[in-house]
Amino acid sequence: MDHIQEEHADKDESSCCSLMEEPADEMEALDPKGDVVLVVGRRHLLVSSRVLELSCPFFRKMLQSNAFMEGANQPNAERPPIKQLQEDHPDIFYLICVVLHYRPAHPPDSIDDYRTLADLCNFYGCSRALSFHVRAWTDALELSSLTVDALQSLLWVAFVFHLRNLFQRVSLYLAETLTTGTWKLWDVHPMPARLKDDVKELCENVKNTVQQRIERMIDDAGANTERHVGKRDKICSQCFSNKPLETKKCGYCGSNDFRDYLCTKEARLSLFKEWLQSQGYWPLSRLNGRSCRSFLGSMPSPAGTRTPCGFDDSCPLAGAKERLIASLRISHSDCMGLELEDYDPGDLPEMS
Repeated sequence: MDHIQEEHADKDESSCCSLMEEPADEMEALDPKGDVVLVVGRRHLLVSSRVLELSCPFFRKMLQSNAFMEGANQPNAERPPIKQLQEDHPDIFYLICVVLHYRPAHPPDSIDDYRTLADLCNFYGCSRALSFHVRAWTDALELSSLTVDALQSLLWVAFVFHLRNLFQRVSLYLAETLTTGTWKLWDVHPMPARLKDDVKELCENVKNTVQQRIERMIDDAGANTERHVGKRDKICSQCFSNKPLETKKCGYCGSNDFRDYLCTKEARLSLFKEWLQSQGYWPLSRLNGRSCRSFLGSMPSPAGTRTPCGFDDSCPLAGAKERLIASLRISHSDCMGLELEDYDPGDLPEMS
């Protein structure tokens, strides 16, 4: 929005009648008994000054007698004065007026529109009045699929509308999605500056949780003492390569001397680390430059994959992979997002 001004409303009766006869798509009575006409873009809105004054400090000031110019007309249901608003986002402003006048309202079409709604409500001071609607709308959003930019915008939305739960959830998803580069570029203003460092700390906590779970699964894989003879492969006694049971002669070294493949904890641990390395999870230092989202639950499911021993799903190796994937998919349950009260000490609505 550029700026907001009041158009002088000292108009005669014929002028008001002419305005009320504008085409239906340009004139809408949000309150049939309204006492002020707001002109925003192509829209002419007949509204209630009392509704605006109760909801928005901006309009309480704007509609004061002589607040903007000498002799400004006051709200009048018989001859509603006209207030001209120079607004860059007339459709979002219209949505605000619709909600304030208890008219059916559709949620914003995009996260960018949500951010614009938050910007306008923050400017006009009507965020509390729209908080319930925004909470209901955002409850349906799938946060896990949102980009860094979208999550940053939604965090601002949660901040403006005092939505505790959304703020906590979005901050956690943002911590999982940020990389060092995107974090550096993030401008959190007008939210408190310390929020940026707190999100970075939360990001490190999530990453540490993931790394600890990977280490724990490695330890578990090495601690399983089960030992069984393979039923799919055998081992070449000369070059120690795996060969199918029906192999008569090693294609690498030419040996025909084979022994049983033993699935031991040492063999499984080695194979488990090789699999982690192929997926980019090992060594753990490889995770430092990535976002948590890039590896949280991103491994392909190992269910039904081939194991050298031939026991496949019943082999402890397959079990270790499955447990790790399940562990990473629920990692966010061990980390709490940021608390809105730490950044906005105001009286937050209990319903949010």
